[in-house]
Amino acid sequence: MSDIAQFTSVFRAQSLSDHRRVTKRNRQPVSCLACRARKLRCDRALPCGACSKRGDTCKFGPKPSSPTHDAVHGAAGSQPKPRQEVQVRLQKLEDMVQDLVRKSTTQTVTPSTSGPDVDSPAVIPGDGDEAYYGATHWSAVLQHIREIQTALEPADDALPSPGEPPEGAACTIGPDFLFGAVPPAISMRDVLSSLPSRQDTDRLLGVYFRARFSAVPFIHAGRFQREYEAFWADPEATSFLWVSILFSVLAVAAIIIRARGRSAAAAAGIEGALRDPSAYSGRAVQCLIKGNYLAARRHSVEAALLVACTRNIASKDLDPILWNMFGVATRLAQRKGYHLDPKHLPMTITPFEAEMRRRAWFYCETFDLLLSFQLGVPAVIHESDTDARGPGNHPDEDFDETTAEMPPPRAALDPTPMLYYHWKSKLCRILRKVVRHALSPTEPPYEEVCTLDEMLHRWHRELPPSLAIRPIRTTGFSDAPYTIMHRLMLELMYSKALCVLHRAYLSRDKTEPRYARSRTTCRAAALRVLELHEEFDREASPGGRLFEDRYMLSSLTLHDFMIAATVICLDLNECSAANDAEYERKFAALARAERIWAKRSGCSRDARHAAAVLRAMLHRLQGRDASRSAATPEEEAFAFDPGFAQMQDAGAEFDFVALNNAMNDPASLDWSLLDQYLSTDRSGQLSVDVVM
Repeated sequence: MSDIAQFTSVFRAQSLSDHRRVTKRNRQPVSCLACRARKLRCDRALPCGACSKRGDTCKFGPKPSSPTHDAVHGAAGSQPKPRQEVQVRLQKLEDMVQDLVRKSTTQTVTPSTSGPDVDSPAVIPGDGDEAYYGATHWSAVLQHIREIQTALEPADDALPSPGEPPEGAACTIGPDFLFGAVPPAISMRDVLSSLPSRQDTDRLLGVYFRARFSAVPFIHAGRFQREYEAFWADPEATSFLWVSILFSVLAVAAIIIRARGRSAAAAAGIEGALRDPSAYSGRAVQCLIKGNYLAARRHSVEAALLVACTRNIASKDLDPILWNMFGVATRLAQRKGYHLDPKHLPMTITPFEAEMRRRAWFYCETFDLLLSFQLGVPAVIHESDTDARGPGNHPDEDFDETTAEMPPPRAALDPTPMLYYHWKSKLCRILRKVVRHALSPTEPPYEEVCTLDEMLHRWHRELPPSLAIRPIRTTGFSDAPYTIMHRLMLELMYSKALCVLHRAYLSRDKTEPRYARSRTTCRAAALRVLELHEEFDREASPGGRLFEDRYMLSSLTLHDFMIAATVICLDLNECSAANDAEYERKFAALARAERIWAKRSGCSRDARHAAAVLRAMLHRLQGRDASRSAATPEEEAFAFDPGFAQMQDAGAEFDFVALNNAMNDPASLDWSLLDQYLSTDRSGQLSVDVVM
């Protein structure tokens, strides 16, 4: 009976004036009101993860004080203790910050830069839904306040979470500004009905992962296969974002098979079940929105990147929407901290995840750079804002989710796809500096040109022999088509970088001897780009080495060919030695480029426009040199071509008078405007043909 004594105080009546009674402290709750009502574990961010997924208002209100408690303190008239005073002040500070946050959501205000210093980032914890917050984000301030409060007084309202609600159960973000509205009644059953049979799906996936040039590196083949098996075992438990990745992969596989022809479909055994790629890509977009990808959840970056990559593969012509799509994916990656080395993140990143994040960030960097260059605008990513390393030469079979420590990178003896991505990431970071230099509103010093030139040449000298360019016809029979394309892409990017870096000096201060090197380098690089264009076109024609893989060239690369042709044409316009052998070589290269573009003009508006521009340029040069005693074979084939008038009609929107004026005074040519003109969207449609 002695043990019952500890419970007797529960029934003992006490006077309110008895100061010996231990009263329960009126502690500030650390969970938001919505999580307390649902009895969910709150992650204490503002807004918290649970409220973000439901679209609810997240508020950390004070707990109502009990009348008894107020009476006790009011009657006692006691002063707050130092510990309680600290809590009161902290609560006032938090209320002030929350009030500012609420005001910022209803009206436009200038955020204050004053406040406590915050050195460490904040993070919303969750199963793969982590979002990185930098030190300037207001949630980082709140997190620090709550960390102090938690240290002063442990939480007593943290309850076990019953589980996350299904993705998309209460998505209230409205229509997606890029993709539009998604059917409101879409469900996993609707998604499954869009999939081909398990057998045909397996075959399509095989086509995708064997196409090493088109398969993105941030989708690990081994992990994807394990997740794929789990998907068929329990589809309802699968994330909509992962399903979006699956549909994008199927769309790319269907594009590849269609580009290769019926024989490829028959060889894959899916000729009768092959669907339109747009059916798969459409479902990928729907699942992307259903999964609320803008909330930076797990798989959101990879799913958004794949949707954008699929659109790029399916696009014949310049598609400005791609720049916006990759821009959104880049911002999502930054929200997830992909741009930083894992050591800077307040979350545990396994070696496997760290490498896969590097691969995804590399894709963000690459397409941000190339699409920005194509549109003539600065890149979104700044080199000073990221310290993430490029992907290592680690093929998928060398590591998986259970890897505790990454193995050493493979030697550069074999031209593996990951070796290509490793060296391409290095080149992209140099090219980004070159593009920023070229787009600078002020004229940079010439010493900067020399520094960037040396960086490019050093990269080219250090390139492994297995990735060095060589004539396609003399390439070993054991070399895969994707290896040939990897070598071609690296050489093309290197030559393009040199051309862009030095082209400003092609017409500037011709009497200045120190700029002679830049003029020579620019001409040689532009001519090299045209030679690569001609070589690829020859090998992608029937009977060529790359005929079955001709889909691997993208509109991004074709834009580079057009810039090089423009540079050569303006150089020829200023050349006075019409009978010079170098002049004849350049004129012949331009004439061949015009014929290549003309062949594609039936299926591409950009190609038709490029052919019209080149034809006008060549016609202008030919007219200027009409007094020459003999014409080259290219000029003779070109002189009385009746298709010229038709081509002028096809490019009616092109200002031939402005071109002629620019040719008469090349020094006055605005290169940035020329880039924007050549980048003007004339596609208006999405087609199936090429890939980056």
